[in-house]
Amino acid sequence: MDTNPLPGSVPPSAPKEPSSQQRVAPPPKEDITLRTMNSDVKSIGRGDSIPVPENVLPPEAANEPVFKPETQNQLPNSPLVKKQSKKTLLFVVVGIIVIIGLGAGGYFLYPVLFPPTPIAQTPPPPPLPPATPALAHQTSFVAQPKSTVELTLKKDQVQSITITELLHQLSTQPQQPQLLQEISIKNSDGGQIPWAEYFTALNTAFTPDQLDSWFDQDFTAFLYYDAKGVWPGYVLKIKAGIKPEELKTNFAPFEKSDLNKLFLTPPGTLAAFKDGQVKSRASRYTTGAASGSALSYTVLDGRYVLISASYAGAQEAATLLGF
Repeated sequence: MDTNPLPGSVPPSAPKEPSSQQRVAPPPKEDITLRTMNSDVKSIGRGDSIPVPENVLPPEAANEPVFKPETQNQLPNSPLVKKQSKKTLLFVVVGIIVIIGLGAGGYFLYPVLFPPTPIAQTPPPPPLPPATPALAHQTSFVAQPKSTVELTLKKDQVQSITITELLHQLSTQPQQPQLLQEISIKNSDGGQIPWAEYFTALNTAFTPDQLDSWFDQDFTAFLYYDAKGVWPGYVLKIKAGIKPEELKTNFAPFEKSDLNKLFLTPPGTLAAFKDGQVKSRASRYTTGAASGSALSYTVLDGRYVLISASYAGAQEAATLLGF
C-alpha cells in the first residue's frame, strides 16, 4: 500500500506532546454521599420516596481556607509571656540588689570580721641633738706672753696620762729660763676644751656640775720655765654672782685631793696648805719635796682663780693678768 500522500493533500500532523508549561486538568472529583440522620430528616421534609444521602465531600478547593504564617509575633501580648517577662525582670532586679548588698557588706564588714594585721614598723631614730658650737677661746692675759703654742686633744686623749704626756712633749722644747708660755688647749673641732671636762681629768676634788656653776668654760693655760723645771698653771674666770669668800670655802676639798697630776714631774711629799700671798692677794699654797714645786691657788679680786705649780709662775701670770 502506497503511503505517500496525494498531491495537494496535507499530511496528518504528528501528535503533539504536551508542553511542560501546559497544565493538565486534575481528574474529576467523585461525589461521596452518606446517609445520616440529618440527611434522612431533610429527605422526609422534601417528600422524597426514599432517603437521599448527602454529599460529604469537603468544599471546593477555592473555598478551602489557606493557612498563612503570621507576620507578627502575637506571643508577647499573651498573659503567660507577660507574666514570664515580669518574673525575669524581678529576678534581675533581685540579683542586682543581692550583688550590691554583698559588695557593701564585704566592704564594711570584712575589716571588722578580719581586721588587718598591723605591720610592725621600726620607729624612726631619735633626732640627733643639735651640734654644740665650738667653744671660742679668748685669753685672760692683758699683756702678750713671750711665747704661745697650741695643743690639740682628741676626745680619747682627754685623760690625765695623755694630757701630762703632751705637756711633757711641749716642755722638752728649749725655752729661756723664767719664761711663761701660753697654751691654747683645743679639741678636734677647733674649739677650746671646756674647763670642767679638762680639770676633772686631772683632779677629782670637784664634779663637772660644780665647776660649771663656779667658772666659765673658757680658761687660759700656761707653762712656766725656770732653772728648776717646767710648771703648769691655769687661769679660771669666776662667774658673775659668785662671792670670793664663798668660793674659798667651796674650794677647801681641793687641798685634800690628789694633786700630783697637776705637776709634770713628781713633786714628792706635799706639805699641808698654808696662807700666802700672790701680788698682795690672799693665797693658799703647799710645797713639795722636789725643789721648786709650790702649788698655790689664789682668788684675784673676785674675777679669777689662779692655779700654779710654781710660786714664780703664779707671780708672772698675775702680772700678765694686770695685777
